[in-house]
Amino acid sequence: MKKVKLADWVLDVDAEKTLDYNRNKLDVCDCLYCENFAAVIEQKHALLRGTLLEIGIEATRPNHVSYFPGNKAGQHLAIGNYHISGILLKGEWSTMEDWHAGNTVEVDGMQIGLSTEMELLPDDFPEPVIQVNFELVMEWVLEEDPGE
Repeated sequence: MKKVKLADWVLDVDAEKTLDYNRNKLDVCDCLYCENFAAVIEQKHALLRGTLLEIGIEATRPNHVSYFPGNKAGQHLAIGNYHISGILLKGEWSTMEDWHAGNTVEVDGMQIGLSTEMELLPDDFPEPVIQVNFELVMEWVLEEDPGE
């Protein structure tokens, strides 16, 4: 375990255990929406990828993503989560019901909050577990249209 500061939070995380699980055991969806999410993260969010990797998260491989259709400007909303093995030492928890500027942080365009409420947590994920919830407004970057 290592101590990591992420915005106003201080975490004690096992980044290696989290990465190992996510690379070798996590089932990642390959639908067009999830592929677009991964492509946007890969193409446009290097800072986000580096920041999340420090706590054991490969940003292109979320545990879960819900995707909401675009607005007139072509922006889509993705919400979802990642899981990490670790504990919160300092900072405020957030939930989807209690989500505000005081308990979330923006990292390279992604709004992030930490929670003890688990959604779709794999049974064998290494404990202790923190859920990292996110919101990201993004464009469609794939050539293939999901409506086709």
